Amino acid sequence: MVNYFAFSTFLASAMGFFVQPWAGRASDAHGRRPLLLLAAVLGLLKPLALFAHISGGLDIRAYYLAGVPSEALPPASLLISWQGGTPTCPSPISVGLAMRLVMRTIRHLLLRASIYCIMYM
Repeated sequence: MVNYFAFSTFLASAMGFFVQPWAGRASDAHGRRPLLLLAAVLGLLKPLALFAHISGGLDIRAYYLAGVPSEALPPASLLISWQGGTPTCPSPISVGLAMRLVMRTIRHLLLRASIYCIMYM
């Protein structure tokens, strides 16, 4: 039996290895806002795939694969500005946004754990 969670996590890490440098260059060229919007849209794929699975129209494997793009380009990594090898002090707004992203990540992990328990218990 294939562990889809482990496979999707590996795929997201491998994809993130290549996507993160591109995201840094793109945020330097175009600013952070377009990439944060892209990351937010990618973050919607996984809940939509879960909704489609619960509705009966999508296989559970698609749920795990839908999370790969949002995990490869996490919005929290776009909030920190690097200049000269040292991070700059983030503004209170970006700190608040980062805290919301951390809470969202915790909710997703709890959701994954509950789905795992439902499927295998």
